[in-house]
Amino acid sequence: MTRESFIALTVSLPGGVVAHGVFGTRADARLCADWCGITDPDVEATRAVALFSPDSEPVLTHDTTRGEVFVLPDEVMSVLENHTAEATVRDECVIALVVVPTEPRAAFAVGPFDRDQARRWLTDASTPRKGRPAECRLLPVRASALGTVAATAATTDRPVPAVVLLDTSNGPVCYGPFDSTLDAALFWHDITRTLQLTNVHGTSVCELLTPGPGSASTAPSGTTPDDDRVRGWVVRLAPSGRDRDADPRLVGLFTDEPSAREWQPDSTESTSATAILPVYRP
Repeated sequence: MTRESFIALTVSLPGGVVAHGVFGTRADARLCADWCGITDPDVEATRAVALFSPDSEPVLTHDTTRGEVFVLPDEVMSVLENHTAEATVRDECVIALVVVPTEPRAAFAVGPFDRDQARRWLTDASTPRKGRPAECRLLPVRASALGTVAATAATTDRPVPAVVLLDTSNGPVCYGPFDSTLDAALFWHDITRTLQLTNVHGTSVCELLTPGPGSASTAPSGTTPDDDRVRGWVVRLAPSGRDRDADPRLVGLFTDEPSAREWQPDSTESTSATAILPVYRP
């Protein structure tokens, strides 16, 4: 029996309809969809969707036991048609989004495919068949740090520690450290589910970059934080010239502020430190 797979669909005018994943559970896909809706002001709608397997009937008319058929509102159809870019040969992971354009509009997603599988599936789907006409669109799947991303093989790598970085009206604030980006995202998801924070203008879940050999990241220097809520310190790096819109980069965790201030990027690192930030206990 094929293992179930899920994606998180998001809808926005700048990005069109975007697929994130692939996830092993609906809960992980729902978490990713919620997170995109919370952190990206352009996202207008989200949905977790169960995928039909790649060997499913190309133009589905029955047997909905494994995937999910859902309705696309007129607004989403407009975004899909006018703002959504299809997958290219560079995309490693692809899904097929199949839409029945006539009322009532039904849609379902099939995959994941690699590039060659997707093209073969799309060729088969375009073969004339009896029943209602359907339109197929190939969408790239954007990898997500939230949830359990489906992998071809198990990995023994340890999760990378992470923090939640908030850009607020009073300056940046960090919370953590968490064992992984998923733990950090779950923490912030729980906060925003019960509280409306009006002074938070941006949120990022950031993996902590390793300071490197010789850095005082684990051994204290003899000083203790004045605030017992402070778990350590991180260095925020300036974005490079070509990646001004990239996610923030944080180095740490340092046990005290002097260690963080003494740390210097490697000689091959073109960026510099822009701020030294305390990390507060969640």
